[in-house]
Amino acid sequence: MKKIILIAGSIILALIVFNFESNLKKRIGFLNYDFYQKFFEEDFSSDQVVIVDIDEKSIDKIGQFPWRRDVYSQILTNLTKSEVSVIAFDVFFSEIDNQNPDKILNELEINYSGNKVINTDELFLKSIENSKVIMPILGAKKNTSKNTFTGKSNIITKGENPLNYLYNFQGYITSLSEFNDAAKGLGSISILDSTDGVLRFVPLFLNINNQLIPSLSLESVRLLNNENSYLIRSDTSGIQEIKTRTYNFETNENALNYVKYKRINEGAYVSAVDILSDNFDKNFLKDKIILIGSSAAGIFDLIKAPNGRIIPGVQVHANIIENILSGDFIKINLITKLTENLLLLLSLVFIVIITNYLKPIYSILNYVLLVCILFTISIVGYQSNFFVEIYNVIIFASVFFIYLLYRRFVEENKSSIDNEKKQLVMKKEREIAGEVQKKLFPTNKGLEEFIYASNVPAKDVS
Repeated sequence: MKKIILIAGSIILALIVFNFESNLKKRIGFLNYDFYQKFFEEDFSSDQVVIVDIDEKSIDKIGQFPWRRDVYSQILTNLTKSEVSVIAFDVFFSEIDNQNPDKILNELEINYSGNKVINTDELFLKSIENSKVIMPILGAKKNTSKNTFTGKSNIITKGENPLNYLYNFQGYITSLSEFNDAAKGLGSISILDSTDGVLRFVPLFLNINNQLIPSLSLESVRLLNNENSYLIRSDTSGIQEIKTRTYNFETNENALNYVKYKRINEGAYVSAVDILSDNFDKNFLKDKIILIGSSAAGIFDLIKAPNGRIIPGVQVHANIIENILSGDFIKINLITKLTENLLLLLSLVFIVIITNYLKPIYSILNYVLLVCILFTISIVGYQSNFFVEIYNVIIFASVFFIYLLYRRFVEENKSSIDNEKKQLVMKKEREIAGEVQKKLFPTNKGLEEFIYASNVPAKDVS
């Protein structure tokens, strides 16, 4: 009975410790997540997303970055003529154009009345008004921006106030207020790095300055389908569901989306200078979501992904859009957590059985089989987009297995020592009895002509 209580207590303790979120446990889980992302990496399947790339080629031909605003204006104009669905910027325009000829002449107090001088900010503003553009916003700890913003979508909430469960930023960085006002959408490009600098998850909604702000990728999907509203359903445990008229997807309680990174081929990229010079396939871009971002190394918009790649930040948004459109995103929720606990519980019970009723060599073989089964379940779950984190389950099960195996060794060793002590006592007693028995028989006096008997004990006593 005492042994049963001890084992049951050990199982309960293991389950309690397993559900305690420590940094070590998170790091082990990240290793598992990254391994699956790298080993099961797929090709980018959506043909709906195209990246207009501010690449080295564009910088070489157009000039030093940032470019004058009339460059972006012409890019927007050419894209709009190609009948693209959405144009989302992964680039900020936080200040007036320092290369604006109108601004430069005013600063030099040069009178140019009567002469035609372009105002690049006005050109860019008109292009935004004539296009379906999404402008970016980035959450920050402190607000140093004078620019203002207002969300472009209608957000319907059901249940608890979602602002209480979203990641909160009181400050922000965004483009000029007039650009934000003219845009058809406003989306967050905020990221939440892990402690190791790897970007594994992105918030689909944020609380920025007490406003509900969707991600840039979510806004792109909304405008792609010409929708106006989001529905956020939440309860006391957090965010449960985010819906549009077309798409319905679950997140975790803080509206985090775990990105399933995929290999994006070169065909999904178009150089910005080719758009500017109108040297591109217009049919290829028709009805597409266009992301304008940079892969140029000198701009430092690079992200470390869990698949081991260093990718441009704009690829993160492209992957999220692809995940949403294909319904192919990773789920980490209450179901996966319960599955992990159930697998651990069943593993511990199985370990109790094999360590108590099988020989040690067979126990080890069965434990190896158990590990293979756990990995198989986790891999099958991942292929179905449910991430069941198995590394920690195996580590906890291994510690428990070693503990029970060692405990059995100690018990058997103690029993063996006790038996050996008993055998020594019995041997001593037999030796004494044998000596007594020998004294009961007469010794051979050397008489050769007589018949006599001889007693030879097989061991100690006969």
